[in-house]
Amino acid sequence: MFGDLRHLSLTERDRVIRDGVANLPGPAARQLLDAIMLPSGARAELIGRLHRHPDGRQLAELLIDFEEDRQLALDFAHALKDHRGGGGFVYGQ
Repeated sequence: MFGDLRHLSLTERDRVIRDGVANLPGPAARQLLDAIMLPSGARAELIGRLHRHPDGRQLAELLIDFEEDRQLALDFAHALKDHRGGGGFVYGQ
């Protein structure tokens, strides 16, 4: 879904993260944050369950991207927490 963002500058990466978080409705943002914060084994089980269902594959692919780039997952988690807190996007501060 997001692919390899490591080739982007930090500014571009922050923009992609900010835009991704801003486009998530509240319930989806909470669910994504919860999924990112699960222990490794539980995340793997969730990815498997989601991938088996056509309507869950897109989220499964995103979580797989996060497994491949744990820094990206942490950056998204940080942005989701900040966005949920109503303070807007303040990643990197």
